[in-house]
Amino acid sequence: MTETVRLHEHLDDSISIILSPKENISNEEDESSLRSILKDEYKYKFQSVTLENFVSALIREFPDIDIFRGFEKRYLDFERVEKLINRAGIHENSK
Repeated sequence: MTETVRLHEHLDDSISIILSPKENISNEEDESSLRSILKDEYKYKFQSVTLENFVSALIREFPDIDIFRGFEKRYLDFERVEKLINRAGIHENSK
């Protein structure tokens, strides 16, 4: 799809970036599989980046923009979720 847009817009180059949570190892396997069938001159066009690293890079690059910190807190702060799950488990066990 990225290449189709590049051709339609008459752009010189394009890169496809796949974002996924860092613990999603299937993307690493998919990337490896895809790289094995791509010609060497096209392998750079496909990159996989963890969602956590991408959001961290946005926060570092744009420290004054709160939306990225809000996204990180809402969707990537699993420690908060784990605490809630643990509290719920403790609460259920105490009944």
